[in-house]
Amino acid sequence: VKQTATEDNSLLLAKPYSDLATLQLSSADFENAKTNFNLCIDILQSHKGIFAEQLVLPLHGLGITLTEEGEYSEATLAFRRAQHITHRILGVYALEQITMVDQLSRVDLLLAGNLESANQESKFALKINEVEYGKDDPRVVPAIEKLARYFVARGNNHDAVALYRRAVDIIETNFSETDLRLSEPLLSLGKIGMQQSDYRSRGENALERRQNIISESIEADVADRVKALVDLADAYIISSNRKATTVYQHAWDL
Repeated sequence: VKQTATEDNSLLLAKPYSDLATLQLSSADFENAKTNFNLCIDILQSHKGIFAEQLVLPLHGLGITLTEEGEYSEATLAFRRAQHITHRILGVYALEQITMVDQLSRVDLLLAGNLESANQESKFALKINEVEYGKDDPRVVPAIEKLARYFVARGNNHDAVALYRRAVDIIETNFSETDLRLSEPLLSLGKIGMQQSDYRSRGENALERRQNIISESIEADVADRVKALVDLADAYIISSNRKATTVYQHAWDL
């Protein structure tokens, strides 16, 4: 492209620089990736302006590159700028910014363990989905479960339980109380229950319910049924429930 471009900052060069930088990022050549993302950004903003929608992708790539190099403050600036452009063009709660919000949460944790800011970013990701679809729309469930997993990883089981219960309620309301989509949030509730003695019986109940749903579902295969039984029996072992042997035997027979 350089051979046909009439000038060094020709708009024709923006995408080739971005493509090359993306490849360099994927092969851990961070220094060259950073250089080429910046060249792409410089060209785009000189031709299209500092709020051009085309800047979002290379800014996102630059942010990831800077994160990998440990330049967290600079990475935050790149992600924030990409997010700001998205807000101006598509609105504050545009779904297109989700990956940037996730990256900002990650950088906040890496940047001196800024847990409060990371929590806010993670909650904002759910808010984006709620605004787009509605709080009780089943399309929000993946975002709810994602935030719940984040809280579990941070040791905040209390908020995680509330989110998983909300996911269960949404699935029940929109589908049925025996819908197979209940499997994952019920499993997560069961796992949390096994970690906390004061929640153990409710954890068992969640896993028992999950096992019943899977055993009755025509969509579940034998491997699904066996795993549900083993998950339940493992929970019984933790809580010293004598039913563990019978459940393991059932799994073995299947």
